[in-house]
Amino acid sequence: GVQWVICGGETGPGARPMDPVWVYHLRDQCSYASVPFFFKSWGDYADAWNIPDDVSLVDVKNRASVNAGETTMFHVGKRAAGRMLNGRTWDEFPTVGGNLQEETC
Repeated sequence: GVQWVICGGETGPGARPMDPVWVYHLRDQCSYASVPFFFKSWGDYADAWNIPDDVSLVDVKNRASVNAGETTMFHVGKRAAGRMLNGRTWDEFPTVGGNLQEETC
């Protein structure tokens, strides 16, 4: 079976936005199956709900945007997009014996 899931968006030239719904579904499936889930980052794009508080939404709305599924994603760069998912980081790691271990950055 699956022992660990690491999820993250693309960065760099030609990076494409990742539909947030995919991430939420993957995280929920991992939780249901007791599989550790590690969310690496949004990549170069972020939706308005997951952009960190210290990033100005005025600046974000002036940047290029694309649709990913039903969500408008803004090209803000990896640093601004960050790795928050629903207000927290997901840093779960597998451990010997199959128990979940979580570390916070």
